[in-house]
Amino acid sequence: MSPPLAERYLARLNIAKPERLDFAALSTILTAHLRAIPWENVTSFTGTPVSVDEEDVFSKLLEARRGGYCMEHAILSRAALAALGFKTEAILARVYFGPTTDSALAQTHCATVVHIDSAEYLFDAGFGRATPTIPVRLNSGSGVQEGSYGAYRVRPAAEAREDVGPNKMGGDVILVLESAFGDAWTPLYGFTPRPVVDADIVAMNWFVCTYPGGLFSSNLLCATWDGNYRVTCFGAHFKKVDRQGTAEADVASRDDVQQWLCTEMGLGLDHQMQAVGDIYRL
Repeated sequence: MSPPLAERYLARLNIAKPERLDFAALSTILTAHLRAIPWENVTSFTGTPVSVDEEDVFSKLLEARRGGYCMEHAILSRAALAALGFKTEAILARVYFGPTTDSALAQTHCATVVHIDSAEYLFDAGFGRATPTIPVRLNSGSGVQEGSYGAYRVRPAAEAREDVGPNKMGGDVILVLESAFGDAWTPLYGFTPRPVVDADIVAMNWFVCTYPGGLFSSNLLCATWDGNYRVTCFGAHFKKVDRQGTAEADVASRDDVQQWLCTEMGLGLDHQMQAVGDIYRL
């Protein structure tokens, strides 16, 4: 029999159980989660549908030295934080960051909302290189929320409509999360109404990991963050960014893939390395 989920989660994050269920504890947990569990889509990229069965997700992210994309991180965080005593719920969102479309996209992003007293915090460990590095308060108006590695704000949909694009916004969006990139604010995604039921997540997950020609089925995508630097991958291009500069490389051999995915990102891929190399024709 497996140990309790809270125990498994804390062991993977290498932190102690928090003494209080407050914002400071939630911040510590998110930082540890981002450092310990990468964002990656190796499973869908190599042609295998991603399971969102809870125990499959827990086993993959907690014991198998693997990461996952947003649905997997959200399923884990929602259940693990609840096991620690936090009140949690799922949230779905329409993504604006990256896609070059003029129309609203499906609700392909999933994250966790944590309730602490009267405050609601976004706990999102699964948005790739733009993942918020702090719990972002959702019901705080449009004020700037500063983290050590980024600044964020949450705006009502009506205020952000022109910045997102009226057609791209989606008529059901309530709030928009934005991040500061340089001197500009960039919309990341728009929250759609709650509650979210598990079937919504199952349906969106199937679309994300199996849609022919889709982003997650056609491209290798990875990101890790250890508090000092990020390592990211899009296709065959890898990038390592810290406060001193950027190191970039395109993979040219299976050894390159092994170095970046297993050493730099800490993924326990084992037999999946063969499939990744085959897709890259290395």
